[in-house]
Order: sequence, then structure tokens, then C-alpha cells
Amino acid sequence: MKHKEFTINGLKPSIKLSEAEMICGRLVQDSSLPQKTPNHPVAWYFEGNHNVNVFTNVEGAGSEDIGRVKGTSLEVDGQVLFELGCPPSQVEEALGAPHSISGDSRQFWAYKKLGQNQIDLSIMFDEGQVSNIETIWTPPGW
Repeated sequence: MKHKEFTINGLKPSIKLSEAEMICGRLVQDSSLPQKTPNHPVAWYFEGNHNVNVFTNVEGAGSEDIGRVKGTSLEVDGQVLFELGCPPSQVEEALGAPHSISGDSRQFWAYKKLGQNQIDLSIMFDEGQVSNIETIWTPPGW
């Protein structure tokens, strides 16, 4: 799968907020999270869908780069590989063995440099099923 493009709910790090809005709808800044500091990026969710989030390091809408994406499904070239609620075996079948595993009652699987877009992923399992899918990416200046 090295030559494929990975996305989470059709989104990937490095696209602009305006591009994300064309894919998933209107973005709203999440005021429930701390405001941006060097260690806390600005969080956005899509109107009507709090399960898909993007994170930027600049406040305001329009041309900011997305640094991290959190969502409900992982796709490769537009085809869904797995979604929240699936078992670990489905993730391993789709991506192979993880680069690293951590955690205890919750497990976190990390995958590094997947596909042509070199995406890094963190997948969390809670009670034997996927409970979180997000990219691991630190843009310059974070």
C-alpha cells in the first residue's frame, strides 16, 4: 500500500481548512478545548458532526493548514478500510502489524509513513474495538 493515498473521512494533514469544508461541510471552532498555545492547537469540528475533527496551529477560518485529523473511518484511495467499532484483526488485515503498541486497558497502535502521503496514524482500541482513528503529524512551528 506504499503507493496509495490514505485519508480519514476523506481528509488528510496539510490540506487547508477551506478544502476540508468542501469535503465535509462547514467547520466550527471548538470552544470547549483550550485556546491555542504552543502545545494546544486549535480544534475544529464539522457542523452537525462532532466525531470528525481537524486541528490547526492558527486561529481563524480560511487558509490554515490542517496539522492533525481525527475521524471515524480510514480510507485508501477513497475506499474505506475500517471504521470505529471494528476489531483489531480487521485493522491488522488492512495495515499489517503496527510499528508500535502501547497502553494497558486501552491499546494504542501506531503506524508510520503509510502510503504516498506518508501518513502516521494512531489507532486506539477500547474493549476490543477501534475507538479512535487519528493522524500523528506535527507541522512546523508546533
